[in-house]
Amino acid sequence: MTFQVQLKSTGFGEDMETSLFSSEPSLSSAQEKNIEILCRVATRNGSCLTLREVLELTSLDLGEQDLAVAWNISKSLSSKFKVFSGQIIDINRPVIQDDMGKRSVQAESNLCFARKFARFFRSIDSVYLLSVSGSTSYRSVSQDDDLDFFCITKKDSLWIFMFVALVISRIFRATQKVAPTFCFSCTMEENYARKIFNTRNDGLFARDALTVIVLKGEQFYGNLLKENSWIRKYFSRIYNERISETERNRSSEVLNDTYVSSTLRKITNIFLSVTLGNYIRIKSELTSRRYSKAGANARIFKAKIDAQRCIFESNDYIELHKEYLDFQAV
Repeated sequence: MTFQVQLKSTGFGEDMETSLFSSEPSLSSAQEKNIEILCRVATRNGSCLTLREVLELTSLDLGEQDLAVAWNISKSLSSKFKVFSGQIIDINRPVIQDDMGKRSVQAESNLCFARKFARFFRSIDSVYLLSVSGSTSYRSVSQDDDLDFFCITKKDSLWIFMFVALVISRIFRATQKVAPTFCFSCTMEENYARKIFNTRNDGLFARDALTVIVLKGEQFYGNLLKENSWIRKYFSRIYNERISETERNRSSEVLNDTYVSSTLRKITNIFLSVTLGNYIRIKSELTSRRYSKAGANARIFKAKIDAQRCIFESNDYIELHKEYLDFQAV
């Protein structure tokens, strides 16, 4: 905040009159548009952002109080969202505070199960990255949400991992009735992961990449972010924080993968990609049909399955991607 002091001289001596003017903080149209997109997405997910989170997600050089002032000045933002106790509420679709609390509690519960699951893979070097994604990573889990994972494996290991992961998740569900449904919604081999990180270059992908909660492979994750510095253009503060975080948490993980010859591993992986892959593809189609009959069109999804990937992309995610098309890199 800047001040201007004005001196006024009269004809009868050095009478000084001081007037104080303050420059009010304001937002550019591009900043307003980016903030509105972030708020709309949060509302779609049944949550809301805080002023602090908006500052983390943008490059605004403001404090929370200054942002609140700029918000009230902005006709575009203040006509659609209001600031209440540091939270940004959609005027037309207010979020119930109790519901937000329940979502956060469920997210923490999901993370406890995810950490228990991760223990089975900590010493397996064929799993490069094991992380939590989706609504749990955003700390906004509804009652029907799955526990989503984002995983990266070494070459010729994806479907071996998928088989083991599905078996373990079944055991969790059988022995612990309160366990959420595990969903390996984005699993891929290293080469495919590097390719998609290098080519996506959009706001939604950048935010998802920065929001995942790493359970295994902190160093691999940090290197992946460094190799794709384009992510910084969208969310510079969070990008820098995640890079610093991976440096602090860098540890020498003990890798003790059971030796399996590359030929046997490759044959096993190909066999499972056909058998298990087709099973998942058929089950996905049946699940989507059930959602369609129930009128839950947002939950309908497509399974993108081949030797290098197993990715589920829902209609809701496609709509989110459309929301982010106007999100501008800064």
